[in-house]
Amino acid sequence: MAAEALRRTTWFQVGSTVTGNVQFTVNFGGSCSFSTCSHGISLTPDSKEVAVIDAAHNAVQFYSVAGVETGTAPAKVAEVPVAGLSGSEVGCAYDCARDGWVQHSYDGRYVFVGDSGDVIETATHKVVAHIANLENTRKSIEIDWEAGAPVLTSQRTGVGRAGATGETGPTGPSGPTAVTGPTGTTGSTGPTGATGPTGTTGPTSTTGSSGPTAATGPTGTTGSTGPTGATAPTGATGATGPTGSTGPTSSPGGEGTGVPKYRLDAASYFDPFAGEAAWIDGHVSVIKAYPPFGDRYISLGLPVLSYHDPATEGYSPLTSASIASYVSAVRRDATVGYAGTFVDDVNWSVGFRDGNQSGALEPEKHELANLIEAVRSAIPNGIIEMNSQYHDIWPLMQSGDADVARALSNVNLVTKEFGVGPSSGINSAADYASFFRYVDALHAKGVGVVMTGDYHNNNVPTMEFNLATYFLINDGSDYVNGTHQTPANFWAGFNVDLGEATGARERSSAGVWRRSFSHGVVFTLEPGAATQTIVLPVPMRTVSGEIVSSVTLTAAHGVVLLD
Repeated sequence: MAAEALRRTTWFQVGSTVTGNVQFTVNFGGSCSFSTCSHGISLTPDSKEVAVIDAAHNAVQFYSVAGVETGTAPAKVAEVPVAGLSGSEVGCAYDCARDGWVQHSYDGRYVFVGDSGDVIETATHKVVAHIANLENTRKSIEIDWEAGAPVLTSQRTGVGRAGATGETGPTGPSGPTAVTGPTGTTGSTGPTGATGPTGTTGPTSTTGSSGPTAATGPTGTTGSTGPTGATAPTGATGATGPTGSTGPTSSPGGEGTGVPKYRLDAASYFDPFAGEAAWIDGHVSVIKAYPPFGDRYISLGLPVLSYHDPATEGYSPLTSASIASYVSAVRRDATVGYAGTFVDDVNWSVGFRDGNQSGALEPEKHELANLIEAVRSAIPNGIIEMNSQYHDIWPLMQSGDADVARALSNVNLVTKEFGVGPSSGINSAADYASFFRYVDALHAKGVGVVMTGDYHNNNVPTMEFNLATYFLINDGSDYVNGTHQTPANFWAGFNVDLGEATGARERSSAGVWRRSFSHGVVFTLEPGAATQTIVLPVPMRTVSGEIVSSVTLTAAHGVVLLD
């Protein structure tokens, strides 16, 4: 009876292959009708994380096991809800319960969920695809093809291949097929970095020494009439332009406050378009990529930020040693040409791991600031984007928290995850106004904001409200993006050009926010406000190309209009 009860719960254990002893038992809680509720466990190729079926909660549980060899308990990373895991497989001959299976792809980038069909990306722990053939089976293998021939295959089980490959030795033959080594040759894109020598064309700039030819300029002394040119001091006023040069920092490509600066999130959905160099150059200002696959974007010439997450990549809890390990990954990225790094899950006032480590490190506010400082030391001139939740960091900024202040003094950008979409939690007029004060406070520190899409609400009205809000705050240092935008479905709103802002944002007593530009205007209606109809002084064009004389907005919606 005890054994039966245990089988019908959700759990996994970590044991030592040396002693044969069980080191850790992790129980997810709950029960199910299947004989086994955790039917399937898969280890990443680097042996740092496991994915485990949890049929009791219709989910896949992800745990970091990076420290088990040194006595650190598995730490929960994510719980990802999935389809299926109930009833029976259709067209099945025997053993037909849909109790599931999990298997990592050979390169570790995805987890395939049997009896579900869902495919989870390991970098983001999000469902990114669905394979219908996996809805009614838990028996599958991966076969990779090149030029019409199979080049490697996986086992049915997801096993680690870091160091312990010796024991997996028998499967080692398929290891040779781990001609994935060629993938390593993709790493030879590093040579593309050697285009840096092209940078040595800088010597060509030594042709600037032809500037001496400009020494013919003495003839120009005739132009000492140029003293009139001494009115050029007025030009010195133009030296205020350098202040504007802070704008360039924000604008690869020279966009102004009325042009969206698009920050591409080059996750796996974008892989089929990675070679679209001309399109990327024409639509993107900066790229967030996932090493080492993301290395291929470096040759495009745009700033590329390397994605890393201290919570999910085996660096927790944050100690001096784990911070040094994290920083070594950032240094590696810099050596191959990344312009900076994206630090995910910088959560200040809440615990984001399992809580089993020292209470002094949960939440790890002080250690997070140490991490950001260490990253800045590693890349003194690099771009650092920090993903902190607005409702988490803003109260600490207002109270003058020293750790948050240390971090903000070292970053260039702060992510506003979900933008102002429904998942953002900004659902009142007061909170919407407070968000503007938050952004203004960041701008005062020289920090820009990245307004991301709301992947739970990926639709045009949500994107337009987010884009209109972006234009209300943009000072030239800010970025925006949408969810899963590609050359095949890029929303027209991200291509607009409103020109330069002619003033600051304004709010009416009815809750309508407005900002005017040299070639257009944006309006938003704050959350909780009554529906408003805005009559335009002249007809204007919407993002979709419609000519309108008035617009009607409901709460938490916006509109972008062009001359």
